[in-house]
Amino acid sequence: MYDTFNESFLYMLIKCYKLRYIDNALNEFSIVIAQFPLLAELDLSISKIEQKLNIFQDGKKLELGYRQMWNQKAPELIKNNFVFLGTSKGNFIETNESKVYCLRLDPNFGIQSSLLETYYTAAKQSYDGDFSREFVITDYPTIDKPHTGFELPFKAKAS
Repeated sequence: MYDTFNESFLYMLIKCYKLRYIDNALNEFSIVIAQFPLLAELDLSISKIEQKLNIFQDGKKLELGYRQMWNQKAPELIKNNFVFLGTSKGNFIETNESKVYCLRLDPNFGIQSSLLETYYTAAKQSYDGDFSREFVITDYPTIDKPHTGFELPFKAKAS
């Protein structure tokens, strides 16, 4: 079943879990989370796992919480869920503007706080399945130039 999952997505989830213990993170750490690609891969992965998972009690198959919510059309499950909506993953992602969160821990800042975060809305774009994007610093701050330069991993929505 592993080969049915997006490996890049699974590695990104591992990186997300490391955020739980941010104080123990590596000296250099970067993560980019885009809303609709994340939702699409998460919904697809959970749907695949749920289809394969069969739990029985007293000879009867139990209906897990996910399937109960699906059958009840629970808004928190079906909103922005391409699997439930019956559309293609690519179309779902490419027709929505994603909120994007970027975080980078970088000891090269040379300042007390080595954490840089940004949050923005990305323009609609084609889906490539790549969750390995980095939040790249292009220009480190100095006393004379206190601003940090960076590259956005996705093109920002025009204002």
